[in-house]
Amino acid sequence: MPPFTNEADVKAFLATVMDTIKQDGNPEVLNQYRSLFRKQVPFFMRSYVSAYLIQQALESSGNGRRPYNKARRPHAENRRPTRNENNLESEQKKQNIPEEESARIFISVGRNRRVFPREILSLILSETDVQKEDIGLIRILDNYSFVQVRKEWADTIIEALNGKVFKGRTLTVNHARSRSDEGSFSELPQDTEPVKELETETEPSDNVDDYHYTEESSETAETGIATDSERSEE
Repeated sequence: MPPFTNEADVKAFLATVMDTIKQDGNPEVLNQYRSLFRKQVPFFMRSYVSAYLIQQALESSGNGRRPYNKARRPHAENRRPTRNENNLESEQKKQNIPEEESARIFISVGRNRRVFPREILSLILSETDVQKEDIGLIRILDNYSFVQVRKEWADTIIEALNGKVFKGRTLTVNHARSRSDEGSFSELPQDTEPVKELETETEPSDNVDDYHYTEESSETAETGIATDSERSEE
């Protein structure tokens, strides 16, 4: 068996993998792999299997491919936008509704419930007769979200979603008060209190869609995601 790879190469490889997941990872697909991994590999073997896979990946990277190193990780300001980022920017431009034609809706669920914009969009489309073209920008914050919609559909969406159970929470849906201070509690409807989430979280079961990544918002601090092996070794 080949000797241990240089520690710097391992760290650079893991950093590259995490960057790739954040930029291009598909949550649904990754959760399928993750669920199967947890079902097939006993808990006490997971760290060894992960280590072996890292070893194999690093050894194969030297077979006609450039090795993983820090030089391969582009600086944020210099890197080219990924395909997903280009698609997102294009989608946002296409979906942005003129201010005078739009209303903003508050929905009491956010990224702490692992909500994605596409899920909010699907929820609205499935519960109403609203068309996708009538939905504008969807902004997901930690405990709540804001959705831009055409004014004529705002009350219909509020009536359809308010009180509905989604992601394990009974939704409060209302007109957002103001957008003068985006992301602050001043946008909450008059009768809604900020949702307080638990600071700690138990390990979810295999049938829970628990992979996600979003850019840090102004109200959150950066948090790390511990692996199964790290939890067992702590």
